Amino acid sequence: MKFFKKHKNITLLLVIIVLFVFVYFYLTKIMKNVDNKAIYGDRLEVVENVNVNTDEATKILKEKLGNIADNVTVRVQGRIIEIMVTCNVETTRDQAKGTGQEIAESFSEDIRKVYDIQIMYSSANKENTQFPIIGYMHYGKNTISWTKDR
Repeated sequence: MKFFKKHKNITLLLVIIVLFVFVYFYLTKIMKNVDNKAIYGDRLEVVENVNVNTDEATKILKEKLGNIADNVTVRVQGRIIEIMVTCNVETTRDQAKGTGQEIAESFSEDIRKVYDIQIMYSSANKENTQFPIIGYMHYGKNTISWTKDR
């Protein structure tokens, strides 16, 4: 005790340094992302059991949309299946919308219960004012919502 009274400036300085070290490590733990999970966190655990084969889906959709589509691309991003369709020059907006439900039904019921389906139609004719249009079907729903008609 005599040591602490005799060297109270040094003792106080050591206590402050120890406190700063603890505060530093505490703040770095809070600020640093030590979580090894993906950006989506645990939201993608549902899709681990339900896989979408994009190559197979692209092939099937090209066959179904062969008469109105020049190109079909399928991509999975998180819990969304994105389908990009480039329509022929003579395809109308109503024809494209008419194929939306058929596209959604080409995926199994298990996939439709887990994934959102987003269908983006564009036209090969860039001057066509009816395109682009986007249809979106939330997982578990049976209907597609479309962008406002132009």
